[in-house]
Amino acid sequence: SPCVKWKILLVCRLNATDKDEGANADITFSFSHIPEKALKIFSLDSKSGVIKIKGALDFEVTRNYEITVEAKDGGGFATRCTVLIQIVDVNDNSPEIMIKSLFTPIPENSLAGTLIALINVNDQDSGSNGEVNCHLPEKSPFKLISSSNNYYQLITTSLLDRETTPMYNITITAEDEGSPPMSSKKTIYLALSDVNDNPPVFQKPSYIVYIPENNTPGSSIHRVQASDIDDGKNSELEYSLVSSNISNIPISSYVSINVKSGVIYSQRLFDYEDLREFQFQVVAKDRGQPSLNNNVTVRICIIDMNDNAPKILYPVAESEGTTIFEFIPRSSEKGYLVTKVIAVDADSGHNAWLSYHLLEIPDTSLFVIGQHTGEIKIGRDLQDMDSLRQKVVVLTTPMYDITITAEDEGSPPMSSKKTIYLPLSDVNDNPPVFQKPSYIVYIPENNTPGSSIHRVQASDIDDGKNSELEYSLVSSNISNIPISSYVSINVKSGVIYSQRLFDYEELREFQFQVVAKDRGQPSLNNNVTVRICIIDMNDNAPKILYPIGETEEIPDTSLFVIGQHTGEIKIGRDLQDMDSLRQKVVVLVKDNGVPSLSATVTLNLVMAENFQQVLPEIVIQPKESSSSSKVTFFLVVSIAVISFLFIVTVIVTVINKCRKTNSQTALGAFNRSWYPQLSLNYPSQFSDGSLPLPYSYDVCVTLDSKQNEIAYLKPIQNVPTENLIDTSDSATGDSTQDNSAPDSLNKVK
Repeated sequence: SPCVKWKILLVCRLNATDKDEGANADITFSFSHIPEKALKIFSLDSKSGVIKIKGALDFEVTRNYEITVEAKDGGGFATRCTVLIQIVDVNDNSPEIMIKSLFTPIPENSLAGTLIALINVNDQDSGSNGEVNCHLPEKSPFKLISSSNNYYQLITTSLLDRETTPMYNITITAEDEGSPPMSSKKTIYLALSDVNDNPPVFQKPSYIVYIPENNTPGSSIHRVQASDIDDGKNSELEYSLVSSNISNIPISSYVSINVKSGVIYSQRLFDYEDLREFQFQVVAKDRGQPSLNNNVTVRICIIDMNDNAPKILYPVAESEGTTIFEFIPRSSEKGYLVTKVIAVDADSGHNAWLSYHLLEIPDTSLFVIGQHTGEIKIGRDLQDMDSLRQKVVVLTTPMYDITITAEDEGSPPMSSKKTIYLPLSDVNDNPPVFQKPSYIVYIPENNTPGSSIHRVQASDIDDGKNSELEYSLVSSNISNIPISSYVSINVKSGVIYSQRLFDYEELREFQFQVVAKDRGQPSLNNNVTVRICIIDMNDNAPKILYPIGETEEIPDTSLFVIGQHTGEIKIGRDLQDMDSLRQKVVVLVKDNGVPSLSATVTLNLVMAENFQQVLPEIVIQPKESSSSSKVTFFLVVSIAVISFLFIVTVIVTVINKCRKTNSQTALGAFNRSWYPQLSLNYPSQFSDGSLPLPYSYDVCVTLDSKQNEIAYLKPIQNVPTENLIDTSDSATGDSTQDNSAPDSLNKVK
């Protein structure tokens, strides 16, 4: 039988015959001998001899069942037979992949064929259903080698590189040969351990560093950096200098390097005139085993600074302090070359460009000098009045180095020279300039008074006190209030502070001017406009303008609906008899601010056919005061006054009735004299009610103690006289009658 689970299937039908007749021929089938497991799986029909499956069959648990069945007739004779049931396997089990051993991590330089894992595959099915094949994804640097007893070896097929792929997720798929085939997957996580196979790499192939001469020894001049894509200690680098010499002096006397950071420091003061450039090599070495390293060339170029004064080569005095004489023929004319001053400068570039000037001369028109040639010539024709002896001081200077020569009038004369630097003195000729032409500042309302809201900055390209700035506010008013009541400014930093709490609903924006003033003489200043824009915050709840009411609860949420954005209240369903004629609806209005604020209003809705019908019930309820005790007090006083007036009215009415009873005759005569006699249907036209005949009371009393009680006095049209006039004989003037009618029957609604 095929392997099935929980399906009622017919296994076989047993037949037995008996040659007897009647009850002796009635055969009954039963299990004579059956294993306990089989009893839970198979059932036997005692009459038909049919064996059925009632439980789950599993080939992998039990493949054969041997059952003994007994057939017994009505006379007591019995016979037995053995039933052998064989279970046929179906492909109902997926292959199972088991990792017997796993070697992880493995070195990234492992050779091809390195064993990674030993895998066992098992399928509980039989035959082709239990034959399993394993495979890996395509383009994988691994492969499976099959061995005996469903064992596989997972090995590498090529070299691996941790820097490219530090972790591999290897998915093994096992599939049997059943129909349909069943499969399962298993993922192995393989980590690669780092091998120091990558040397350090510098960020640049070489470095060129420019530093000025006369530098400070010990100062940093540059930093070299390298990186290593290996991991752990294999990527930790150390820097050092490659041993070399410069003019037989070790490189370590010129520069040094930080082992960890690669920062290069100068070890001496460099002089451009002595050493213009030099180079050396830096080695970066990792801490792996074995260690790998890399070198880079660093070229140091010294920048020339103007640190050497020009040196005059010609004319030269014989000794220090002596006078140099040049002879000029008396007949020399204008343009005659007297001498040529030759000078050199040990500096280079612009620092070595020389210019020549006559510093001291009695007559500035007598001699001229070529500014770039140094040639001294006669500037005009010589005259008899010219002194036969002239003294000329020549200045040879780069930039603003000036040589001053002083000579006394002694005999022989003595002189001395000194070179000084004359910087140009600053004049306050530049006003302050703000960084922006104007400022727009946005601040939220409800700010904290005294907090900084912005900073304005200005600069002055002058020097010294001429560039020192002070900030202040230009005097102005906002709604007749000084600007200083709104903001203030730090004199030195230009930081603007708020002086009050701003409210967007009261003031949305304002502007003022800030002046920046330097400390020069005379002082210069500049103004800038600052515009403050208040940002609205959600600090006001909605206010309901119409209708005005008080907070209550809605009686029925399905009776009314409201437009979410329009505020229109409409009937939500058909009105029913059970609905109250008076409804109270609470409307909530919310804004979209953060946080959201809201307000509520209560509507009293009265349902009627027309307005006149419910007019007495329409009561506009005043808003509750802040103190409910006042309302209660006035309410009690009102009730007391009304009660008092009612009692007084009753007493007065009783007294009047008693007086009328005693004077019916006179009153009747009086009535007849005032009102004409009518027909029998109208025996009397007199009524002693408290109102004229055409009026009646129409009163609406509410159940809510908060509402005012309102009575409307209105004329009644077409009032039947039988409801208004007393038809008794009380108006006849007969005082002896005892059956006098009651007072007026005026009705009050």
